[in-house]
Amino acid sequence: MLQESSMGNLLISDYGNLDFQHVDDAQTPAQYRNMKNYGSFMSCNTALIHKIPQILKEQDQFLCLGGDHAIGFGSVAGHLRHTPNLSLVWVDAHADINLHSTSGSGNIHGMPVSLLLQELRDFWKHAHLDELAPNCLRADQLVFIGLRDVDPYEAYILKKLGIRAYAMDSVDKYGIAKIMEMTLDALDKNNKIHISFDIDALDSRIAPSTGTAVNGGLTLREGIYIVETLSETKRVEGVDMVEVNPSLGSQTDVEITLSAVLDILKSACGGHRRSGNHDHVDGSLLKK
Repeated sequence: MLQESSMGNLLISDYGNLDFQHVDDAQTPAQYRNMKNYGSFMSCNTALIHKIPQILKEQDQFLCLGGDHAIGFGSVAGHLRHTPNLSLVWVDAHADINLHSTSGSGNIHGMPVSLLLQELRDFWKHAHLDELAPNCLRADQLVFIGLRDVDPYEAYILKKLGIRAYAMDSVDKYGIAKIMEMTLDALDKNNKIHISFDIDALDSRIAPSTGTAVNGGLTLREGIYIVETLSETKRVEGVDMVEVNPSLGSQTDVEITLSAVLDILKSACGGHRRSGNHDHVDGSLLKK
């Protein structure tokens, strides 16, 4: 979806909305009946899994706009199909790593990460993931940043698998620069990077137009620093931006949220530097 021109600007190709069939939940496997909208979830993400590799054959990067974070499964799984050696940075107030058997709500947007992980594949035997998403993500190539609303079973899974999860107390303790230093140290330097950014990772005063806002989140500057640091590696190949809901809040709330989204995306996609961009400046203009 995104390709850098010789002048440093981003050339954007819009691939439009994703077409998929809404499926009757009566077809949901018995093991997953507690999951809401399972059929449509699988239909949507199946379409996305097949779409992402097609885009990456034509473009240097892709940007996937949600929707709730359930699309993170299809976006990352599709990315893994094209790029098996992949690292994932999941920026979110929530861990989204529940299993179908551990979720109290049945909301699938709280489960997408668990469908991606190699170490949890056996818990999804009835989802036919070996055919749909054969390439898995290793737990040691997943980093969470911004967590502050984690379910008990999610906390158990994170600890059990040794997943690096930097909650807001860690951000406060170490500062965002140290968090990103530790994040980059954890990611395989030979891997491409996928950023999956839930706007509710930001504090609710900065991004109020979202359905699952949580107080005490990242500042806008911290959010920009996260994606800016990752972008500077030149290895970011995929970006998700999810959970933006313009139907929630006042017009001012919507404008504040969208402004934050644009600031994040400009830095995530490598088209903007806060210190200024001089890579393509004709220096001869300043010669005497």
